[in-house]
Amino acid sequence: MNLVEILDKVYSAQNEQELFDSICYLQDFVEQNDRKEFFEERVSKEGVKFLILKNDYTIGYIKNIFKNPYFINSVSNILKYQRDYKEIESVPSQILKDGYFVNLFLNCCFYFISSFSSNLKQAGIDYIGSYFWAAIKKIEKTLSYEFSKIDILNAFENLIFDRQYFFQKEFPININADDFYYNFKKSRLIIGNYLVDFSVPILLSNSFKKVVSAKKESGGKLSARYAFNVLDSVLKKYEFLSGGFRFSDLDAEDKKEISSFEYYFSTRESKKILFLVNSVVGDLNNFDESEILRKIDNSESDLNTVKEFFYKNYNIFPDYNGPRTAGQWGNKSFLNTIKLFSVLDTTKKSTNIQCKIDVFLKHLGDWIDDLYNNINYFLKLDDYNEIRNVIKMGETNLIEFKSTFGLPFEYFEDFINEDVFKKKKRETVEKIAKTILAMANSDGGDIFIGIVEKMDKIKDGEVKSYIVERDGIYFLDINYSLEKEGEDFDSKRLLLQELLKNLTKERLDFLDSLFSFHSYKIYIENKESRIEILGIKVKKSEKIIFIRKDDVWITLPKRLNGRTELVNPTDEFQNK
Repeated sequence: MNLVEILDKVYSAQNEQELFDSICYLQDFVEQNDRKEFFEERVSKEGVKFLILKNDYTIGYIKNIFKNPYFINSVSNILKYQRDYKEIESVPSQILKDGYFVNLFLNCCFYFISSFSSNLKQAGIDYIGSYFWAAIKKIEKTLSYEFSKIDILNAFENLIFDRQYFFQKEFPININADDFYYNFKKSRLIIGNYLVDFSVPILLSNSFKKVVSAKKESGGKLSARYAFNVLDSVLKKYEFLSGGFRFSDLDAEDKKEISSFEYYFSTRESKKILFLVNSVVGDLNNFDESEILRKIDNSESDLNTVKEFFYKNYNIFPDYNGPRTAGQWGNKSFLNTIKLFSVLDTTKKSTNIQCKIDVFLKHLGDWIDDLYNNINYFLKLDDYNEIRNVIKMGETNLIEFKSTFGLPFEYFEDFINEDVFKKKKRETVEKIAKTILAMANSDGGDIFIGIVEKMDKIKDGEVKSYIVERDGIYFLDINYSLEKEGEDFDSKRLLLQELLKNLTKERLDFLDSLFSFHSYKIYIENKESRIEILGIKVKKSEKIIFIRKDDVWITLPKRLNGRTELVNPTDEFQNK
């Protein structure tokens, strides 16, 4: 088989047996062919020639692997299993098969990269990682609104780390078994480190958010013990995860082949922030008076350690020799930590023990606030640019805006009666159902839920206070409106399916095939937070769909002049 045929088999594999055999043929091709087959020559700005792994075997390869429908389905099955049955120790055979498949596909994803890892430069490693992350975000959208990126990352980390998901069978051809499994080992190391690196900012943000929220709820008072427990759990989780992916596990000679990756992950921003968290809370156990005083007494030593690390690892200093990176989110965090230890070092001279403790708690609270803001600055990257131009066009036959997924807050003051409230909620979802049918009967389109067009119709003061603006567009977080309504996404999805079926009398599997859900995160600068809106992508139906009532009254939903209209079918067909 030539390489194109082998890759086609990898991309189209439908079970772990097929996928394993395809990787074996891939290994054989690598063994039988010159490395030049996989690289192309480039010239730097300085005129220096260098080789890079061809895009077809890096980014294009990763993209094609993540498109496999069996891979997506297996990931979905595993996520549902972990969510619903995580307490059950024995893994069902089907989930085990799904785990084999996902594990093999992830290893396959980095097969060429691990094979030729010694030839990859820092910029290439960063480039590969950015597209790996983009592929994971794509999976999140493919799985609709049900699972977050952290759920997917945790599932991948578990599959890569847990030996029960390592698949083995007889080789279909004669290949070097040691090279084959050694390449898998390197692949797991690379994947594991990428996944941990992707997870850490989210992990840190969530942990700091817990402490900051608890502090606000208590009127600004910091519970040192609670803060320590939360931050300490982050360090322990990180140590557990990263412990499974140690480059030091490789032999000295083997380690040289992957040294670029080891250096890359050792210099990542997330690792530097973890160093800071550890420097502040790492040697505390109970947060009692004696420990706080000991921390203050050791503040000068801690300060010097943090400064030394800062000077060596950031390109704003003359002695720095690492890669030139921009937008580093750790700079401020180091300065905030240096400030904390400087204050503690000054406090050390005080003879008033209570004063020392009060100063420590006050400035520890400030440090937590500062790092939370810094970390979330890193997470400000959002999906707004992806949909900005579409939203700016306004409503068309292809675009529809809805304020909520059911909360009819334009009439909120009328909801004295609970039955009226429920009726209005159902009517709101029914409008969305009819828009889906109208778009399916036309040219497809997108429904964006969480975009508020008519602010003057909002009567409820609390709801109005939660509406935020960006670039002249008003948004309402889908999570807030669902919570206000006392519903969740799954219940809304089921209601939408029920309404579509009742309206059309069509099969549910056909109706489900017409649309999919996508979550879009929008960063709101003046709030320093992100909200989410929901997108429903509707595709054009292969057949006309009618709205039926008692099999007597029939209308045809269509998109006309940017609106959903119920057309008389006779008039429609006569015009044609």
